[in-house]
Amino acid sequence: MADKYGYSRVTSSTAQRRCEEIVAAFVERHSAGGTFLYGDTLTALDLGWAAFAALVQPLPEDVCPMNELWRDLYTWTPQQSSPESVAALLSHRERIYREWIGLPVDVR
Repeated sequence: MADKYGYSRVTSSTAQRRCEEIVAAFVERHSAGGTFLYGDTLTALDLGWAAFAALVQPLPEDVCPMNELWRDLYTWTPQQSSPESVAALLSHRERIYREWIGLPVDVR
């Protein structure tokens, strides 16, 4: 599978670093306050975070059932952002899904 998808330690390290940077940028945006990531209205930034957040942690099983193997593969803990700020962003993601995108999500 590594050959099929071009995996290498270098690309993995680069991807990990970039994901950390993306999460940190969303943390900074979220900590600026406001109901949404950029002001008081839904923007593409909120939708982009909601989609990207699936790479950090899938939505909970009760609203997004999936095979445990996939849930494990798509669960990652950012190391450069505080657990509290990541939890707040994941809560924001769930609100965006609940209020704008729709739940439950079926990925099976």
